[in-house]
Amino acid sequence: MTLSGTYAGKITSPFSGAAFYGNDDFSAFTQYFAYGTHTFTLRGASSTSATAKVQLQIGGTTVGTFSFTGTTPTVQTLSNIAHATGSQEVKLIATGDNGTWDAYVDYLDILN
Repeated sequence: MTLSGTYAGKITSPFSGAAFYGNDDFSAFTQYFAYGTHTFTLRGASSTSATAKVQLQIGGTTVGTFSFTGTTPTVQTLSNIAHATGSQEVKLIATGDNGTWDAYVDYLDILN
């Protein structure tokens, strides 16, 4: 995955992953989709008790938002997400950071 943005960085706590410290921080990779509907799970956490939000974009289109409340890592699920097929950029992006939280992300699973 590509890690990008003004403040994005790698972390080792509460897991080995990435932190999005500001709006437009993101991680991205290219995925080939043979089918146009999948379920996505993301392990993540907030840096505080506030709810951290991470958008899932596929092919430049926002298809859902993962929300993580509190500092204990949880796995959040977006079910039956319709998206474009073929080779697509998959992006996890912080867009609603109001300065009260940072988003920590670990792994994204793509399920059929």
